[in-house]
Amino acid sequence: MSQHRIDDWDDLRFFLAAARAGSFMRAADDLRTNQTTVGRRIERLETGLGVKLFDRVGRAMRVTPAGQNLLAMAEAMEEAAGNIERDLAGHDRELAGEVTIAAPEGLASFALTRWLADFRLRYPRITLRIKVSNQVVDLRTRQADMALQLAIPLDPRAVGVKVGTFRVHPYGSLDYLERSGIPADLNDLEQHDLLDHWGYAALPGFDKWRRLTVDHPRIVFATDSARVYLEAARAGLGIAFLPVYYARSMANLRELDLGLEVAMPLWLVSHSETNGAARVQAVFRYLRERFADPEEKRFN
Repeated sequence: MSQHRIDDWDDLRFFLAAARAGSFMRAADDLRTNQTTVGRRIERLETGLGVKLFDRVGRAMRVTPAGQNLLAMAEAMEEAAGNIERDLAGHDRELAGEVTIAAPEGLASFALTRWLADFRLRYPRITLRIKVSNQVVDLRTRQADMALQLAIPLDPRAVGVKVGTFRVHPYGSLDYLERSGIPADLNDLEQHDLLDHWGYAALPGFDKWRRLTVDHPRIVFATDSARVYLEAARAGLGIAFLPVYYARSMANLRELDLGLEVAMPLWLVSHSETNGAARVQAVFRYLRERFADPEEKRFN
């Protein structure tokens, strides 16, 4: 076996992006990934080929002579791949068919489904399938075409963009607060009924809430359903820890300023091996547009 080899041909895509952008940071933006991933893929390519492909010049990256040779060959491969794609273009180039989106229950209920009517007007031949999941799905094996998730994608072939911030604050219904009083701080919560969501136990960033609930004497209700959890809060069963993107739109819920909150990046993720179809790209672009809409303030 040759000592000089390419273990993953997709590394050439990262090399091309970095050579054209002149820096790993700009290449990461172009590839919709992060700078660490770009650097790791370039380093693996250099190790496999046994050559240095870039020299650092200030903040920029300059292609070495060996890199220039590889660049010419990689561009020829890119052109050939493009010709293959164009020759084989068929239903994957049509804005028709099914696209599956994996998302947590709350996001699926209070964001995605409310956007479907507008999407159908734009793309009447695309059918959306919503897979409700609080776990990170395997996009490579087509469990879904894309996912909305709180965890940053670790797969180097994942294509992830931050589309907003997932915020969670404590809320109580107006009826409950009138009956039991408004807590002034976290210590006051000892005298209040709390509602727990079992799904929070597995999420990063919820340590403070978990510490609050683990020995709390008045956990009066718990569920693993986002909709049931919301309805329990609205019914006045106690104080709940709710995502603000839907809780703020409920007239009978009051947000409580207790110094207890969670703010986590919300990622829209697809996979480079499965996201080439035009219908998948159309959905990905549409969701990015909706989250970035200036009038959409729930995820700021």
